[in-house]
Amino acid sequence: MNFAENLKEIEYKEAILCIDVGGTFTDYVMLLNEEIITLKIPTDIKKLENVISNFFSYFKITSLNIKEVIYVTTIASNLFLGQLGIEMPKTCLITTKGFRDIIEIGRQNRPELYNLFFEKKKPLVERMYRFEINERIDSKGRVIKEVNEEEIERIAKIVNKNKIESIAICFINSYVNPYNEFRAKALLKKFLGNNVYILTSYEVCPEIGEYERFSTTLLNAILMPILTSHLDKLLNEIRKRNVKKFYIMGSTGGLLSYEKVSIKPIYTIESGPIAGILGSSYLSKIYNFDNVVSFDMGGTTAKSSLIQNFSPFITTEYEFGARRIGGRSLKGTGYPIKVPFIDVVEVSAGGGTIVWADETNNLKVGPLSAGSDPGPACYGKSMIPTITDANLILGRLGEKLLEGNMVIYKERSVKAFEKLSKILGLSIEEIAFSAIKLINFKMGKAIKIVAIERGIEPSRLTLIAYGGAGPMHACEICEELGIRNIIIPKYPGLFSSFSLLFSDVKYIYSSNLIKKINELKIDEIDKKFKELENLAKIDIKNEELKEINFQKYLDLRYYRQSYELLIPVKNIDENFFENIKNDFYKKHKEIYGWCYDAPIEVVNVRLYLIGIRDKPLLKKYELSSENAKEKEIRQVYFNEQYIETKIYSRKDLKAGNEIIGPAIIEQYDSTIVIPPNWYCFVDEYLNLQVRKI
Repeated sequence: MNFAENLKEIEYKEAILCIDVGGTFTDYVMLLNEEIITLKIPTDIKKLENVISNFFSYFKITSLNIKEVIYVTTIASNLFLGQLGIEMPKTCLITTKGFRDIIEIGRQNRPELYNLFFEKKKPLVERMYRFEINERIDSKGRVIKEVNEEEIERIAKIVNKNKIESIAICFINSYVNPYNEFRAKALLKKFLGNNVYILTSYEVCPEIGEYERFSTTLLNAILMPILTSHLDKLLNEIRKRNVKKFYIMGSTGGLLSYEKVSIKPIYTIESGPIAGILGSSYLSKIYNFDNVVSFDMGGTTAKSSLIQNFSPFITTEYEFGARRIGGRSLKGTGYPIKVPFIDVVEVSAGGGTIVWADETNNLKVGPLSAGSDPGPACYGKSMIPTITDANLILGRLGEKLLEGNMVIYKERSVKAFEKLSKILGLSIEEIAFSAIKLINFKMGKAIKIVAIERGIEPSRLTLIAYGGAGPMHACEICEELGIRNIIIPKYPGLFSSFSLLFSDVKYIYSSNLIKKINELKIDEIDKKFKELENLAKIDIKNEELKEINFQKYLDLRYYRQSYELLIPVKNIDENFFENIKNDFYKKHKEIYGWCYDAPIEVVNVRLYLIGIRDKPLLKKYELSSENAKEKEIRQVYFNEQYIETKIYSRKDLKAGNEIIGPAIIEQYDSTIVIPPNWYCFVDEYLNLQVRKI
């Protein structure tokens, strides 16, 4: 749809605008009267607050009746990774006397137990900004010593003097009774007013485990000044345009309100890939595929997640900024976050990944990326050889992207790879092909980890490939892993943004309840869940949702263990204790390979509120018997030789079309590579079903 031509027709109709701000590109998908409008433009890291006005400017429109804006941002992750070009906000920790070094001591988790030179992550807050006060609450929640006003006033003066922007209050045993934390917060408000962000660990993470609780709260406090400021600017823009609802995608697997994220910005850490995983879950349900792996390859990273029975796996153990091997983070190398996350494996492999030679003249790929600025050599701003350049040299990528709106320069890619050719003594085609094989191996290893960890043979999986670069590499990765079936969505390069249309609201609540199962009464469990339900109902009282569901969980462990399993609660009735024990035994055996009849302990009660939104129906098309028509033929490099290959435009393909590889399918947001001995069918949803012949 051309906005400029149809402005009068659309100005007064409600729309849903989905925005996915990535490290390389910003993707827009708008649903307007059952029509999808798409846009993909380079991300301007320095002017992220302009993401909405950029959309309006591009289409030269002044007004549009928008019902909802749904937003995905990587600001939280990029801030800690140093990719925003801004300083971290000054944050301080206020804690119980004797506990200020908790965040530096950490746990005994080490990736290499006997490495004497192992370097731990730098503490989130310098020691000079960790303040202790003489307060105490015991393990039963009794107040032994109250917070002293004079001590708080002394700290407030230091905060003012040092221009500290946010404060994390983390007291021992406050997960049982937050009285002292709340009193300290009230006193700080009295002395500092609203000039400083102040939050307590009870508000962020009311759970046992002081190191994890302190770390989670501090990360949240560091994020608050930056993310809240960014979202406030966006909110002002949204209000100017009279948008009714503003949602942000959370790492927990659902949409969050602005109010929720402004208090808990930590829920947006690593939320970038979540929408695509939820979209993959939605497709798995439509196609009735039990075992699916999502594969999202963008400009800087590739992400993968396993989906079983139409749902991704949730983990409650996550370390942010950790070192990775094979896509998995190494315990003890990052900052622990005690918030449920969708389980994702991530590797440094994308279109912008740099191809280079080491000091021994061996070819290497990554982990560094050229990003969007300066970007690959073919973008015209650098002479850095990347995976995008490799695909261009091999003829897999055309010289015009985004339907001609972005021109790339093959001669620059050739020159960049000629430098490597002189070092390695190989042709540029051999280097480009080897680089692609190396990065495919790296990404395939991550997918293999996802499957094998859950006891699934990779060949039993169906892979859903998306992201700007995912469909270019999917077939060759699957060939290595023995995966025979691939689904490529209609908008693969915009799939994460498109998937936001099918996402529901999801809020998570937790409360501690540390007790052996055999010492509990049903009334205690029921009371805890009802308390959490009441909190949830307050949070969504102003939401216009189609339906509300509650999902109940318990964190269970064998008595005296230090880790828990998340067990769903089905019914709280006379068989509750027997059923929950059996469910725990079953899951423990499934994950660890053993279980035995021993005392079980409840650690936390969890409640997920799922707010069902109205969703569009995927449009179905009548299958055609016509043959697909190629737009041109060009030489493309496969299996160490150039092969005459048909090039198709995806917008010309119809439901029912069949394509035999080798073939290239080009579209606005991505390029799909169908190698020899692969078959492609355009189904009734205009998704591509690709199979090994």
